[in-house]
Amino acid sequence: MGCTNSSDQKEPKEISVTKTDYSRPKVDVKDYEFVGETGQVLLKKPGSINGLGPFTLKENEDCDIFLLDWSDCVNIYRCKNCRIFVGPVAGSIQFKDSVDCTIVAACQQFRPSNCTDCSALLFVVGDPGMVMCTGFRYGCFQFSYPELQEQFAKAELCVHNNRWSRVHDFVSKDGSKYSDWSYLPHSDPSSVLPKLSQVCADQFGPELEAEESSFKSHPVVPLTIGKSLPWNPEVPVMTLVNRVP
Repeated sequence: MGCTNSSDQKEPKEISVTKTDYSRPKVDVKDYEFVGETGQVLLKKPGSINGLGPFTLKENEDCDIFLLDWSDCVNIYRCKNCRIFVGPVAGSIQFKDSVDCTIVAACQQFRPSNCTDCSALLFVVGDPGMVMCTGFRYGCFQFSYPELQEQFAKAELCVHNNRWSRVHDFVSKDGSKYSDWSYLPHSDPSSVLPKLSQVCADQFGPELEAEESSFKSHPVVPLTIGKSLPWNPEVPVMTLVNRVP
């Protein structure tokens, strides 16, 4: 057996370690809520939410509320006599314990519970489910502003997959009508919401007013009647088939 001379031993190499920061940017919860407001115009501009959430609306009264951006999820609790617009939501909207509110919203799931005398113009991917609501009215989503179509894409919502009229009542055993709800006779957003160009004239330019006037002829979400009208076999139906040669 031989001995190793200390002079033959190699010095250990220095290893550099790079630390990766996986922490999320700090978020101030107050930037993602409107709580306890009365008689105000409450606005979130495009780019101000940017897919984060939840965004919370709670205990507001007689307010015009516009969330003009896409988000992860939205919670609406105990609001009264409010007019609400919610831009594309990648997840769900929980709408609870509210009275005499109108909402125009696009989302993956819409869940109202214990609401009274409320109306909703919806784009929703899943069947809108409800629990113990009184005087609830449903219509098809119709609204427009310049960034809306891009926000639908970011939230991964396909504008041609709207099941707003397939209301599922969780109280009944078979999901049919149990609570007091109905379909709206029209889907005109001006009947449930003030125009942005009127309530926020100082924050938007004339291009918004032009966008509002043209949305009926070029809607982001197609206007559909869904199950709100009975099937009429005399109505002509056209089927388009794409044949590949």
